[in-house]
Amino acid sequence: MVNNSLYKKRYPYIILSEFVPVILFFCLFIQSAEAQSGVRQPRLNADPEIISLSQNLNLSDWHSLFLTAYCLSGASGGEDVLHSFIPVAEKLSAITVHMDERRKAESVLQFMHGQILHKYVEQQTGIDVLLATGQYNCVSSAVLYTILGTAVGLDVEGVQTSDHAFCSVKIGNSLADVETTNMYGFDPGSRKDFHDYFGKITGFAYVPPGNYHDRTAINRKVLFSLIISNRIAQMERSGHYDDAVGLSIDRWVFLGNDSTSAFNEAVGEMVNYGAQLVKTGNEEQALVWSDEIIRNYGPYPRQTEFISYAVSSLIAKLLRQNKIGTARFRLESLRPQLDTTTAENLAAAVSDAELVAALNKVEKDNNEAVFLHTLNDARLTGTIPEKRIRDIEIAWYLYRIDYIAHADGWKAAYIAAVRILMTAGIDSRLENARIVCRSNYITDLYNEAAAAYNNGQYNKAHAVTESAIAEFPEVQAFQTLMENIKQALDKDSIQR
Repeated sequence: MVNNSLYKKRYPYIILSEFVPVILFFCLFIQSAEAQSGVRQPRLNADPEIISLSQNLNLSDWHSLFLTAYCLSGASGGEDVLHSFIPVAEKLSAITVHMDERRKAESVLQFMHGQILHKYVEQQTGIDVLLATGQYNCVSSAVLYTILGTAVGLDVEGVQTSDHAFCSVKIGNSLADVETTNMYGFDPGSRKDFHDYFGKITGFAYVPPGNYHDRTAINRKVLFSLIISNRIAQMERSGHYDDAVGLSIDRWVFLGNDSTSAFNEAVGEMVNYGAQLVKTGNEEQALVWSDEIIRNYGPYPRQTEFISYAVSSLIAKLLRQNKIGTARFRLESLRPQLDTTTAENLAAAVSDAELVAALNKVEKDNNEAVFLHTLNDARLTGTIPEKRIRDIEIAWYLYRIDYIAHADGWKAAYIAAVRILMTAGIDSRLENARIVCRSNYITDLYNEAAAAYNNGQYNKAHAVTESAIAEFPEVQAFQTLMENIKQALDKDSIQR
């Protein structure tokens, strides 16, 4: 008896990895935040009270400054609080009435820390909370100093660094810094008591006047608008980008509609909100939001970049959901709003999905017409990179070989593999399939001959083996089997 259970190899399908286009990844202004479950539409118009403030603000009247700071803090009832604060300002005026500017400027700071300010809290930017609790930060204390300084006749302006704010006050023909978070902060210079206390309490480093590259002089209006800036930052930290939009518009309108930087910051918050919509899977709403921005303010900075980001996310999601037709429709309708590179990459992604879907349809119902049409169309249009088309085409060839192997056997699959290689050209994957089909075909021949031999059908075994040797003379197993068959035939002939 000879071995009639030779192992058949199976060639592997190539696995088509998902096509990933090189799309534009949008650089968000926002920091990482948890997805919001509810989506609220931000307001795109300034608060009417802010509009009124911007039109009626009197920068030389401390009452007007007080009401402005209270409103910018997001608080109501400013008139009542102002009425109760007037005695405080009058008390300070009585203390400083006979002082020169230098002594007066320092006394205002000491009065604040002695009578009003009690605890530094980095995020506490509102004047309402400052007056109610004594908690303050650099912005709220600088604003308070400006109000009280104006009340006693001082000329106060603001100073801003990358992460800090304080005041400067005019003394004669020169300016003196006032680090308002510190009771020793008047004209600090090299005062050791100031530096020891300031760094320990606030964590900031004082930027002296000589370091003019690191500090910017700002007017009172800009200084007061930092209240809103800090509130915007708080909204961002808590993930409330919808509220940040309205506040950013308030700040822009308060500073004046000609403030380009404030407008760009407002647009940045609008884009942040849209980006958050995309992050939470609301791409269509993000695109509607972009239209709202354009409708209210016209084309905006980074508009194409943002729309490309939203559309890229939308198309990717639709393709993941196998909604290829919808993805194609939305891409074509939105293409005019996309930059060329993103449009081409997304078109490639959709075409790729269509081609893979057509290939899957072949494997499901063996209908190759749609696949071949889609393949040829992709090749003619050049939408998909040729290497990718070739990979999909090879997958189709491998499917055909496998299908034939199951339907008609390994001989037919081997013949098909040889013909496909002649048509498709050299490819290691197809060559591997041919080798496996050949090996399995040889195994079939050997097992057929061996089974006939073991059943005593020596003539049949001889015929099969003879044919196999003619086709595969290099296979030693057939030569050995033939020797066994001939010996059996000779023995059978002698016995007869």
